[in-house]
Amino acid sequence: MAAKIIAVSADDSTYYTLPGSTGELMRQAGALEDTIFGQTFKSMQPGVIGWQIQSDAYFKGFPGYVCAIKKKGTTTGMTTEACTLVSGKTYQINATTKRVVDRAVTLNVFDNAVNRNAEVLNFNYLTGEVTFKATYTVVGPVTITGSYFPLISLGKYTSFTLNQTAVAIKDSDIPEMQANGGVDTYRSGGLREVSLQLPAVFAAADAWDTELTGREEYIIEVNPDGTGAHVARGFFKLFDDKQNGNVGALEEETLQFNLFVPIASASQFEATTPFQWIHAAGGPIPNAVKVCLDAWEAQTSLFVKYLHDGTNGWKGEAVITNVTLQGGLDSVNQFTVSLQGSGERTDLP
Repeated sequence: MAAKIIAVSADDSTYYTLPGSTGELMRQAGALEDTIFGQTFKSMQPGVIGWQIQSDAYFKGFPGYVCAIKKKGTTTGMTTEACTLVSGKTYQINATTKRVVDRAVTLNVFDNAVNRNAEVLNFNYLTGEVTFKATYTVVGPVTITGSYFPLISLGKYTSFTLNQTAVAIKDSDIPEMQANGGVDTYRSGGLREVSLQLPAVFAAADAWDTELTGREEYIIEVNPDGTGAHVARGFFKLFDDKQNGNVGALEEETLQFNLFVPIASASQFEATTPFQWIHAAGGPIPNAVKVCLDAWEAQTSLFVKYLHDGTNGWKGEAVITNVTLQGGLDSVNQFTVSLQGSGERTDLP
C-alpha cells in the first residue's frame, strides 16, 4: 500500500506534500438537542458539520541547534545609502546588513539627491524597503539617510517556539448550507497573533528582568536554517520572564515575546508590516511549508488533500489557523500546521 500524504496548494493545481510524519483529519457535527415531552432519554440531532486537518512538517536537514535568533543591536547612522528597485514603486537598501531600520530616527528619502519624504507611501522597517506613492514618478537614484540596527544574538536560548495563529472567520449561511449538505464555511481575514517562547540558560548579564521593566520594543529575527535563506522578523515586546532551577543544577530562564504593532508618529513613515517572512530565491524551505506561510501572511485560503493511502481520500478548501515552528538542541526544526476546512470536501480519486 502506498504511503499516506497530506498536500497543500495555492491554486488547486500544483500540490506540494507536507514533509511530516503524522497528521489527522477531524470531522464533527454540531450537537442539537431535540428531546420532547414524554421522553426519559435525552435526544440529540447532528447539525452543521465542520472539518479540520492538522499535520507536522519537518524542515529536513536543519537540526534545531542551527537556528539563529537575533535581536536589534545599537542603532548606527547611515548616510545616502544606495537602493535598488524591487518592483513597481518599491526600492530596497542594497547593503543587507543595513536593512533593519530604526523607527526612532528620522528617515530622509532622496530621489536624484532631492528629499522626497512627501512622496513616500510607506516604509518597511524590517526589510529596508521604501514605497513611493502611485502618483510619483521616480527619477533615480534613490538613497536613504537615517539609522539602522545591526543584529546580534538574542541570548543563551536552548530551544524555541514561534507561534503564528490566525482566526478563521465563520461566514456560513442557510442557503449555502442547503446547497453543500450542511458543511460550515470559513474565510481568512481574522486577527493574527505571533509569539516567541525561548527557554534559555540563565545569565545575569542578560538582565532580562530589567528589560521586562523597561517595556522596550524589540526587533527579533528567527532564522531556522542558520544561513539567512529564510528569516522571520517582527516587532516584539517581552511579556514573561520565568527563572528556575534546583540546588546544584543549571539555572534556567524562560522568556516570552509577543508581537507589538507600531503606529507612525509625525517623524515616521507608516510601517508596511509588523511581521514578515523573507525567503531567498531557491532557499531550502520545503515548498509545502512556504505555501502555508504565504497563505497565513497574505490571509488567503488554500487547498488541501488528505490521502490516507497516498491515492484515496479527500480534498477541500481551507484556512490556515496555525503554523508553528519549534526546535531545540535535541530536535529538528519542525512546523505544525492546522487548517480549518471550508465547505464540503471532494472525494478522491
